[in-house]
Amino acid sequence: MSPARPLLSLLLATTTVACNGFIGDLIGSKGGKPRTVLSPVDGCEVTAQPKGAVLRGLTREEYNHTVRDLLGVTTRPADRFPADAKLNGFENMSATQSVTLAQSDLYERVGEDLAGTVDLARLKPCAEQTEACAKNFIEVIGRRAFRRALEASTNEVEGLLSVFRVGQVDGFDAGLRMVLRAILQSGSFLYRAEGARQEAEQVKGYEMASRLSYFLWGTMPD
Repeated sequence: MSPARPLLSLLLATTTVACNGFIGDLIGSKGGKPRTVLSPVDGCEVTAQPKGAVLRGLTREEYNHTVRDLLGVTTRPADRFPADAKLNGFENMSATQSVTLAQSDLYERVGEDLAGTVDLARLKPCAEQTEACAKNFIEVIGRRAFRRALEASTNEVEGLLSVFRVGQVDGFDAGLRMVLRAILQSGSFLYRAEGARQEAEQVKGYEMASRLSYFLWGTMPD
């Protein structure tokens, strides 16, 4: 299980004052550019700048900490990965992160090794060897591994259940291990994603929890 961490309570408030008055709602875009909204008081302009989606791969240290808290392993498997590239002293800048074929193969082999050796007994949320229990396992482990709820719109749970059914030919536990292999090789596990948003729109929910947890502890949120 994840090591105990103190309850975090943060109030994030950022205010930028450019002029008096209020700013109306941003309505769409024009010509691919953000719409400009005028303050009714003194005519100053405030432009809402859209932020693109952000995708950051787990660094070696973050990977090690994440599989420790997710699976209970302490073998530091990501030490086998190539060293993280740095930009301005930081190792988790998306601009420096690219994945070679060799690194992709390493992700696959490490994921298979972890799934094949992890103690399933400590991960199972139920004792029954039924598909309902497998679905529960997928929902619980998937939410923690992906740092968000599994998406119904893309049938993520059903997709992983299909993986389980293939592996179940060799037994219930074999099906669960195949699910873990799929999860550990998924981009949703290997990358931390934040969706596109407007400049004034704050990160929230699962994305904020993930950002804070990796910033403070270098690992997944509880």
